[in-house]
Amino acid sequence: MNWKRLKETVNKKVKRQIMVVYIAVTVIPLFLLGILSFGMLRGQLKKSYEMQLEAECIRVKGTLFDITSSVYSFSEPIVSVQSYRDIFSKEEFGSDEKQVYNSLTNFMASIRQSTAAVSSMYIYTNNPNIPSNTCIRQNGDSFEKYDWYQKMKPGVWDTWVWTTAQVNRTQQDEELTMVRRINTGSEVYSAYLVIAISSNHLRNRILKTDSFIMASLDDFNCIFSTDYKAEEQQMPLTENIQENHYNYMGPYRLNGDTVLTTTSAFHAYITGDMAWRFLSGGLAVGRLLPQLIAASCRVWDTVGCVPFYFYRSIRLSGTGSCQGCGT
Repeated sequence: MNWKRLKETVNKKVKRQIMVVYIAVTVIPLFLLGILSFGMLRGQLKKSYEMQLEAECIRVKGTLFDITSSVYSFSEPIVSVQSYRDIFSKEEFGSDEKQVYNSLTNFMASIRQSTAAVSSMYIYTNNPNIPSNTCIRQNGDSFEKYDWYQKMKPGVWDTWVWTTAQVNRTQQDEELTMVRRINTGSEVYSAYLVIAISSNHLRNRILKTDSFIMASLDDFNCIFSTDYKAEEQQMPLTENIQENHYNYMGPYRLNGDTVLTTTSAFHAYITGDMAWRFLSGGLAVGRLLPQLIAASCRVWDTVGCVPFYFYRSIRLSGTGSCQGCGT
């Protein structure tokens, strides 16, 4: 009987020592390794999202540059051909002027028909001798009634603005519009080429991912957004917004969540107009930590069961030895 109790005491001490060694050699290193892995995983995941967001920002910037440069390029003959410019300063509209007028109209009509990006394209003039048609509009003495003219900066010849287009009886949409002043050589008569880009075309070119995108011009009011409700809101810009090469990447509070975002400036082709782009990759920074903790807990639950089964196996092994010793 004393021998049995002595053996049980020895077995308990051995099992306790084995558990201490197991915890010191296995559990504690695993715990430290888990903390290290958690930090590395968090950093890699954040870096991956930042790289994706930066790539998306570059893509949107390239799309905007492609659209603005192509519109500027195909409009160049309209404002640079001398015969086209001269007719808007004529006091008479004879056969020669009519021939140039028809040539200009046909050229503009062909651009409108062959370019999906163009929503509308008109030349506005205050020369009463120029008749109106589908491409040229004679508006009388003043341009003040037009939205695009009101948004132009004084002394600017070429610029980009946002104008309001009537989609149907009840719906309006904002369109990115290029305005180019035509050098008529006259102090009395003026002419402007106004080309509006289709908002549907712009949306189809830009929206290739699930990213939340906002865009605005120098006034910082959001004009284009993947969410229609965000349009006409103030752009979420941070400090140093007057920098020509403004660029920011980091967390921002949006719709109740702190999300990873990037905001940067874009200079339009030739005109140099500054546009602001705001992109959110949809990653809620506040939700990143709980997700990683949950994943770590699931791993730890698996690892934490090992000591229990290890201890159980030792106990059963020890019991079996005791039962086999006999009296």
